[in-house]
Amino acid sequence: GPSNNILNVALGLKSGWESGYKDALVTKALPFLCSNGDSSNDSNPPDILLVAAGFDALEADYTSSFTLSPDDYGEMGQLLKDFAGNKVGFGLEGGYC
Repeated sequence: GPSNNILNVALGLKSGWESGYKDALVTKALPFLCSNGDSSNDSNPPDILLVAAGFDALEADYTSSFTLSPDDYGEMGQLLKDFAGNKVGFGLEGGYC
């Protein structure tokens, strides 16, 4: 975005935790959150981290193009908690019929 506050990370079809998601979170998203959009600054963590949690990347979801398992979501949550401590909140987003 114009304020360098948006990061898009492309993931290939059938990406899973070990085949795309984990790397995108650890090497791209989390460092971006600490940089405030400035790639030369990685020491400014956010005051709070709010996660809009959707589960449509589950392999069991018939509309999904990804291969995450419930355990993968647990690992993501733990990494985010390790990153933000008690300053992370999760909310279930949307849904469909």
